[in-house]
Parts: sequence; C-alpha cells; structure tokens
Amino acid sequence: TGEQAKAAMLQMDVKALPPEKLSLLMTACPTSADIELLKTYNGPTSELADAERFMRVVSIVPNLQPRLQLWAFKNNFEEQHDNIQKGVLCVNRALQAIDTSKALKTVLQVVLAVGNYINGGTKKGAAWGFKLATLGKLKMLRNNDGKHNLLHFIADAVRSRFKESLSFLEDLKDVEDGCQNDTVWLTSEATKIESGVRRVGNEVKKQHFASNDKFVGVMTSFHGRAQPKAKSLVAESKKMMEVARRLARAYGEKSSLKPEELLAKFAVFTRDFRAALSAIDKEVADKADHERRQKLLAERKDKQAAEKRRRARERERDAKQTTKQRGLSPMVIRNNDIVDAVVNDLTKFSAKDMLRKVKKKRMKSSMLKSSGAASRNADPSKLQVPLKQRR
Repeated sequence: TGEQAKAAMLQMDVKALPPEKLSLLMTACPTSADIELLKTYNGPTSELADAERFMRVVSIVPNLQPRLQLWAFKNNFEEQHDNIQKGVLCVNRALQAIDTSKALKTVLQVVLAVGNYINGGTKKGAAWGFKLATLGKLKMLRNNDGKHNLLHFIADAVRSRFKESLSFLEDLKDVEDGCQNDTVWLTSEATKIESGVRRVGNEVKKQHFASNDKFVGVMTSFHGRAQPKAKSLVAESKKMMEVARRLARAYGEKSSLKPEELLAKFAVFTRDFRAALSAIDKEVADKADHERRQKLLAERKDKQAAEKRRRARERERDAKQTTKQRGLSPMVIRNNDIVDAVVNDLTKFSAKDMLRKVKKKRMKSSMLKSSGAASRNADPSKLQVPLKQRR
C-alpha cells in the first residue's frame, strides 16, 4: 500500500523495499508535475483511483524522485564499482608489464637484430626500431619448404641464447584479458560513479529532512565509504590513459591509440610466440620419436639376422650329428640345398608320371643291352664291306 511504501522510504528499510521492488517503485513514482496536481485536489480521497491514492500518499516523502534514484545508486554502487575497477586494474597491470619488462625489451632487440640482418645492404637495414605492426607479420615470412617462418627462428634463437628472456610471456600474461576491455566505457563509467557519489554528498547537506527520516544518516554513512573509492577509481582510469599514451609514443605509435588497441598488438605477438615454441617442440618430439622408431626397427632387424644365423648354425650342427650317426659323407650334408632342389622337382610330378618315366628308362636300357650283345656275337667276315663297294 501507499502507507507501507511511504514508511519504508522514510526508514530506508531494505527488507521492505529490496532493490527489485525499488526499481518498480521508481517506474510508478509520480513526477513533480503529478505531485503539484495532486496538491490542488481538495475532494475526498475515496473518489480517487487506486493509483492516484498511492501517488498522493508517497508524494508526501521529501524529494521523492532524487531519494529513490540515490537509494538505487547506493544499492548498485559496490557491484558497479568492482566491475569497473576490475577492468581498469587489468588494463593497468598489462600496460605496466609492457613498460617494465626487461625480458620483453631483450626479445624486441632480437627481433630488431634479425630484421637488420635480413635487410642488410638495403635501405631498410641498420634500423633503430620498428613498428609494432611488424610483430604480427613475423610469421608470414617463410623458408623454402614452407614449414618454418621467421618467428620460429626468432623463438628458437631466444630460447637457445636468451632463455631467461622467455619470462616475458609470463610478464605479459594480462595483455590478453586487458585488450578485451573498452577503456572509453571504463573511463566514462568511473566518472559517472564519482558524479553519483558527489550528488549524494550534495543531497545530504541540504538538511531539510524530518527527524523521523533516516535518509540523511544512511546516505551520509554511505557517502563516507564511497567517496574515497570513487576518487581512487577515477585516478586509476586517468593513469590508465596516461600510461597508454606514453607507451604509444615510445613505440612509435600515435598517442591517440586506445589502450586496448596497444595491448592487442602485444597479445597477438605473445600468442604467436607461444605457438612458435609449441611448433618447435613438436618438431623436436617428432624427430626424436622417428629416431627412436628407426632405432627399434634396426634392433629388430639385427635380432632377426642373429636369430637366422643361430638357426643356420643349429641346422649345420644337427646335420653333422646325423652324418656321424648314419656314416654319410659330409659332402652330402653340405649339398643339402641341391638335394632339396631335386626333391622339390620330384614332388612336382604325380606317381603315374614317375612310373612312366621309370618304365621308359628300363626299356631304353634293355634295348641298349640287346643291341650290344648282337654286335659282340656277329661273324667278323660278314661285317667286311665288299671289294666293289670299297672301291
């Protein structure tokens, strides 16, 4: 009801008017024009509509609209302050790391030295510095096989010669999150928070509230806690912008470059540098794995060859023992391969083929024997050639 709402506003009762109800009340709050119009009504209250009766009751609360707005500001202050402060501090940490990291400066010196070596003898050689945009182009220059780029070479050189400088990746760990912030919005919101706290201070100084009104006491206590926080937040946001402008000029960029844009350039470089190190590590691991597999393959082949030699020695030893037992010539054993070949040829024929061949050989042998016997029993005189034929 209107009376309950009026009492809650005068007592600043958060339980009766939590933030969500306070927001609804602000939408139904009568404007100054509505309040002036209600004051001119002299008729019975029962003839007014529910909304009009409600507005007439709550309009009695002094400075109704400013009170509700400042009360809502108080309810949201901590959350708004913490969110803005988190973003501002993250950006400031990232900018401070870029400004103070000695490891980063060493890595950038290596980049400059490599660039001067590549461009030696040209008008681009012997440079004193380079644009930050160059950091994002290092991975675009590749070697003939296309597997490695300039950033791979730089990352490997830094790790092999200036290993301690790899700490710049840890130094710049906040640049990735820092470049995600909208610093213009952060600065604007910090200013709004400080303005809201200042407005609270001005409102409680008017001293036109009744004794049963707790607004002054509650908001005075809040103002005392919020004012230093708001001032510190604004100071941090100004520092953020000043450091960003100074670093932009130091790295040859325009001073109007936004802090998040400056951080984004370093975020891309650190991301690419980590990827280059990972690619190098993978290549080394793959090479080691290939060498290990080749070594295992060679060992396996050696074992197979050794096993083959061992079996050959065992076969030769068994053959010698068999020779001694059967009284066979060692030559027969040495010619095992020939014997095996003959046996293989014999196995290609069927039993019928073998019998047929044996019969043919026997018939041929018997014919040769009979012809030889006939020659030996013949009369020599009959074998003489006639005189006429000899002439």
